[in-house]
Amino acid sequence: MSDSRIGLHLTLKADRLGSLNRGSPVFYRQIQVGQVKNYVLAEDDSTVEVQLFIQPEYAHLVRKHTRFWNASGVTVDAGLTGVKFRTESLASIVAGGIAFATPVHRKDSPATDPSIPFRLYEDFDAAQAGIKTLVSLTDFEGLQAGRTPVMYKGMQVGLLKKLDIDSDLSGAQAELSIDPLFEDYLVEDTDFWVVKPSISLGGITGLEALVKGNFIAVRPGEKGGAPKREFAARAKAPPLDVRAPGLHLVLTSDNLGSLDVGSPVLYRQVRVGSVQSYQFSRDQQKVVVGVHIEQPYANLVNSSSRFWNASGISLSGGLSGIEVRSESLQSLLAGGIAFETPDPQAPAAKRIPRFALHKDRDSAIQRGTQIEIRLERGDGLSAGTAIRYKGLDVGEVDSVALSEDLQHVVLHARITAAEAHIARAGTRFWVVRPELGIMRTANLDTLVTGPYLEVAPGKAGAAVQTRFVGQEREPQRAGEGLTLVLSAARLGSIKPGNAVTYREVKVGEVVDYASGQPPIGF
Repeated sequence: MSDSRIGLHLTLKADRLGSLNRGSPVFYRQIQVGQVKNYVLAEDDSTVEVQLFIQPEYAHLVRKHTRFWNASGVTVDAGLTGVKFRTESLASIVAGGIAFATPVHRKDSPATDPSIPFRLYEDFDAAQAGIKTLVSLTDFEGLQAGRTPVMYKGMQVGLLKKLDIDSDLSGAQAELSIDPLFEDYLVEDTDFWVVKPSISLGGITGLEALVKGNFIAVRPGEKGGAPKREFAARAKAPPLDVRAPGLHLVLTSDNLGSLDVGSPVLYRQVRVGSVQSYQFSRDQQKVVVGVHIEQPYANLVNSSSRFWNASGISLSGGLSGIEVRSESLQSLLAGGIAFETPDPQAPAAKRIPRFALHKDRDSAIQRGTQIEIRLERGDGLSAGTAIRYKGLDVGEVDSVALSEDLQHVVLHARITAAEAHIARAGTRFWVVRPELGIMRTANLDTLVTGPYLEVAPGKAGAAVQTRFVGQEREPQRAGEGLTLVLSAARLGSIKPGNAVTYREVKVGEVVDYASGQPPIGF
């Protein structure tokens, strides 16, 4: 075919000729618009130069950024979702052929210069000429070069072109071809990670990968950032972008418990958010948990909010019964966080507020007056031990420790009811433990619940007091009854609390004993 024929005459450069021949068709959207004129080896013998003729009525379809690919034969792409065949036409199957197109984002491309050769790509996928991006992977299980897609919110934005395993087998270098439309988002804070299906008590994640196979996910960085083409993949999905609608919180805790990414955040047993991430604090003494509250519920959180770990169940009870508390079935199985906001009118939290994540609801909503109680012994006492008045809980012990001189046990406690009546001079505290014996049986519920502290409030009008000396048993009330001292050759089985009876009617009890004079008092 003469070069003087009216139309567009072009030159393509290819690594190999394939099944092309003189007269092989050239297609645009499966319409033949030209043909192969000739082919020769390049002067350096490293490539093949293919000369094309495009009919004059179709010459305007070839632009500066147009891409040509070898459309010979049939391309087969098979996977779990089915088998896909691609061919331009029956003619290209028989005689070979070339197809071309101009990328959507290059529709404003200027007319081509016929003197500048085009590249002839191996196939359609290669012709898309995505942006070459390198990603270092530590987890590359299930990834296949030429098959594994790069996905963003369910849409394919690239393809894994090449996967080279490191010499020590500890990782791999992935070469990705990213859609040019995504170019502005390949910047410093762009994240890549491998998505695999995961089935747990908390639910199913990576469901799409269960059907299509593992894939590489991407979260674009902020447009306008510094361009970047080499990345290190994250071990797992990154937390939700702080630019996403809703409220982003940071919670700190002594331990993670059964929380995980995706664990629910509950308000009155309604899911209003989820755990997005967790990591150690800078000094590695705390666990920092990232939480996202969905936009419709963001107003439920303010400076008065209190958060606690709602994983599992909480048990409390005694001889009168057992109370079981759990936020929801999901938090019971997979962990979760719950919160309350005592003062809805409190100021709103700042942009990314920080809160403490308490171990349970009781510690999260701590109120009341802090007091200190000193005892001779701490048998059976621990954090959580109840303080009671006439059978009702009015506080609890927060911590138990030895005094600095190791002579006493110091209880730090919190009074949550009738504080003004209890935290004052004259108030008395004593330990209530089970009593089992022939002469006396009492406080059997403490066999199940453990010992507790009983309190007798001081007189009205007394000064405020927060430090007390507790007793091992109920103290005798001053000025009440008759106090006697008995002497005996030996103590026998007598002990404090034993009844003193008159004609089998209890009229008193032993309160103490000591060697020497007087040995016994009641």
